[in-house]
Parts: sequence; C-alpha cells; structure tokens
Amino acid sequence: MKEDIDRLIKMWDGFDRKALEDVYNAKEPLVSFVMLSWLRYEKLIKTLYHFLDTVKIPMNIALRVQGTERVDKKLRARILEALSGFRNIHVSFREKNHGSGVPRWEMLQEAKKFETPYIAFTDDDMLVKKGETEAKISLLKSRPKLGAVASWCSPGYAAWNIVGKNLLNRHPRSPFDYVDACGSATTIMRSKVFENCDLDKGYYVGWGDFDLCMQLRKQGWKIAILALPDLKAVNNVAGDPAEYRKVRYNSKHAANSAARFFNKWRIKIGR
Repeated sequence: MKEDIDRLIKMWDGFDRKALEDVYNAKEPLVSFVMLSWLRYEKLIKTLYHFLDTVKIPMNIALRVQGTERVDKKLRARILEALSGFRNIHVSFREKNHGSGVPRWEMLQEAKKFETPYIAFTDDDMLVKKGETEAKISLLKSRPKLGAVASWCSPGYAAWNIVGKNLLNRHPRSPFDYVDACGSATTIMRSKVFENCDLDKGYYVGWGDFDLCMQLRKQGWKIAILALPDLKAVNNVAGDPAEYRKVRYNSKHAANSAARFFNKWRIKIGR
C-alpha cells in the first residue's frame, strides 16, 4: 500500500496522503461500478478481469448484459465467473438492445442500493491504470466541492467547457483540470449528487453524460479530469462489431440526443 501511495504522490503533489491512506485501507467497498454491455462480450470479460487485477480495493458492480439471445450458457457462465471477484454484484441479462439511457438508469438504481459513498460509470471496453481508481476516490474525499472526477483517456477523451451558448471540447490540462462537462466512461461521482441529480432516461445513445454534468453544475458541484500521463486510461476501441458501431455512431441517434440536450439546456454541442 505505501508503495502505491508513494508512487501517486510522486506523480503529483496535489494528492492528499491521508485521503489515499483511507482509500487503500478500506475494508468495505467505497465504490460501486455501473456498466452496460451489448455484443462485446469478450471485451466485457477481459475488462472485468482487468479491473480485478488493476484496482486494489474492494468494489461492487451493477451490470446489464443486453442482447442475451446471443449469449449461450457457456458464455453466461464465463461472465458470471468474471464477476465473482467483485464484493457485491447485481447482474441482469436482457434480450435485444435497449440503448443506454434506460439500462444505465436502472443499473444506477441498483448501484445506489449498495450504499457506497461513490459510484463509478464505465464501459465494457475501458482499461484503467494501476492506482487510477484509488486516486480519483481520494480526490473526491479530499475536495468536498468536487462532485465528479474523470480520467484522461486515450484516444480522444476531451474536456468540455461552455463558451457562450456552445459546449466546446478541448485537450485536458495536466495534471488536474476543472471542466464544465466530461464523458462518463471513466467518471467517479459522489453518491450524494444523486440526491438532487439523476440520469435522463431519454437519451438512447450519447449526451446523457453531458446532461448529468449540467445538473451537477446547477447544484453547485465541481467537475474535473485527472490528467496525469501515467494514469491515462485506454479505450479499447479495436474490433467492435459492425452492428455495434452502426448503433453507437448512428447519425440519427446523435441528432436526436443533441436536440434533446439543446431543448433542455439551450446549449449547442460544438460550434
């Protein structure tokens, strides 16, 4: 533990040693993960084992596996085996693809039942670095106004700021960058923020992350990105099925999400 903490402090003196010690010494889970998976089941299994190998503190998870008409008994057993290393588990298997809005909201409700002080959102293709999760939790512990903190991610994970009536992206500033919005794939939030904020179930794919960030800002919470090169997460985008890409990057879904976001917040994403 001391070696891990010393390594983080050496990376950046902005970390609070006492907060890091509290995180690494925790005997019960401090964080519950919210995750969805559809079609990328081998990536899911790889990611689950990766988290168990990389994160050194106890964790809970609420997982929705969609498209289970394609999941046979053997594959289901492999997913359940990969989940067995988490402390507390909620997993639901559902047929077909129901998008992200409603399933994420439902898994958030399950994660909240674990009653951990922090909730993490992640994807089934997100690979984190050793110490990254513990570092972000320590920042939330030591900075009481911080409601959410994400990680710098490769490729393409951007910081977002409101400029006039536009939400514009930019490269995050190292080592620690306050922003107006960020994606959720590496984000850890205080459970307390959900006393007054909630995921909007109306976004089928995308922009729900930004919507939640707008709610946090409205309630006075700060949002930040931990942008240390040695803690940069990796989005394992290679090899996604064509059917997944067709839905995930569908222009109609994107336009609908952008319109919903604008109608709620009167802010346009991009120029």
